[in-house]
Amino acid sequence: RGWTAVGLEQTAESVSLEQYHWPAQTLLVLGAEKEGIAPTVIAELDACVEIPQYGHIRSLNVHVSASIAIWEYTRQRVDWDPGAVRAGPGCQVAGRAQGRSSTV
Repeated sequence: RGWTAVGLEQTAESVSLEQYHWPAQTLLVLGAEKEGIAPTVIAELDACVEIPQYGHIRSLNVHVSASIAIWEYTRQRVDWDPGAVRAGPGCQVAGRAQGRSSTV
């Protein structure tokens, strides 16, 4: 309830990844490496998005595609500041002014 099923697949109706507005409650559906998402599953999806690619390459490994899609979803959901340093407990973060690492 309230979830949007989004397939990561190249179809005639796919929306470009960066143009799609990702709902907060998104279920990302991925297909098999070469076969993609089955047509019966595509018919049940709320939307399909695709990663824009240039040149002759028309596919990426599924784990690479998933990472790109999750990054875009996250980018749209957080207050993005590329200059900010964010890390969780125990992460190593390089110190800016002194050039040293510290544990956060």
